[in-house]
Amino acid sequence: MGHGACLISALRQFHRLAQAGRQSDIIGMNPSNAPNRFSTLVQRYRSAPRLLRLFFEQAGLGALIGLMLASALVYNNIANLHSLIFGSDIWLAASVLFFFTFALTFAAAMIATAMLLNIE
Repeated sequence: MGHGACLISALRQFHRLAQAGRQSDIIGMNPSNAPNRFSTLVQRYRSAPRLLRLFFEQAGLGALIGLMLASALVYNNIANLHSLIFGSDIWLAASVLFFFTFALTFAAAMIATAMLLNIE
């Protein structure tokens, strides 16, 4: 199924739901379903393979460490980073790239370390 056919199918389903008058189903934010969705998410996480859970846990931890280190570098203005990033005209793009590269680098390092050392 191509992208066009998938888009048309999604639009048809959206149109059917709109005609039925079920806006909460269209948005996907039915408040009465929230606890059920959370428990389903937890069950799916627990039933996932061990290696996949290890991958996501280590990636999240590594990204968090990378973001904390990047924030500390910018906050303490080490190597004049705060002035360079936020003093430029493209401060938003520069800060996103700076923080994203730190998060990605540390996430990859944590994943590689965990996989090689078989940490559980």
